[in-house]
Amino acid sequence: SVVIDAWQNSDGNLDAKWEGDPNNEEFKKIWWWGGLYQQMYKPWLEKHPGVSQAVVIPVDDDIKGTKPVAFVIPKAGGRPSEDALRRFALDNGPAYAHPRAVWFVPELPLAGTNKIDRKTLIERAAAMYKRDARQV
Repeated sequence: SVVIDAWQNSDGNLDAKWEGDPNNEEFKKIWWWGGLYQQMYKPWLEKHPGVSQAVVIPVDDDIKGTKPVAFVIPKAGGRPSEDALRRFALDNGPAYAHPRAVWFVPELPLAGTNKIDRKTLIERAAAMYKRDARQV
């Protein structure tokens, strides 16, 4: 069993605590699909002046279990570099929250509910992250 409690602290940032194993499937389902991940990670990217919209999602990691990556729609008229966005996230949030990869996209996939299709993005990110890792 996993219990998650989240609240906004006096700095306006989201804090969370949990009891239970963060690597079990129940925790991952609550954490990722419940949107807590989005509330903790994406605000730093969307504060960047060159970002119109960002979605941060998990990819599997052999050491950490999962780590954040991002799909970003840049604002018209310019596009920040991947390194600039990572640096911005590191400068404005905790180190664990910076995206390990950033992919720029013209639009985000929508599900039948007209909300961002996170399942599609998670599948896409897993494939792209593996492909990018092989190129390094």
